[in-house]
Amino acid sequence: MDIRRHALNERLDEEQTEAVLAHLEHAGWIRKYKKPSGPAGGKPVVRWEVNPILFSNPSAETAETAET
Repeated sequence: MDIRRHALNERLDEEQTEAVLAHLEHAGWIRKYKKPSGPAGGKPVVRWEVNPILFSNPSAETAETAET
């Protein structure tokens, strides 16, 4: 819900948002992890972590620059 509301500005429905997240996960940009339920129980909380390599040094060699 937070991703739909804040990142996507509610432009996509739940199913579309899940499809986008699945594609990003498959591409290695994000990964899903579940925080376990607290002592009071309840549903585990699902969170997404961005791949830290996306924040690496921008001058690092990329596949495109490696060919030239």
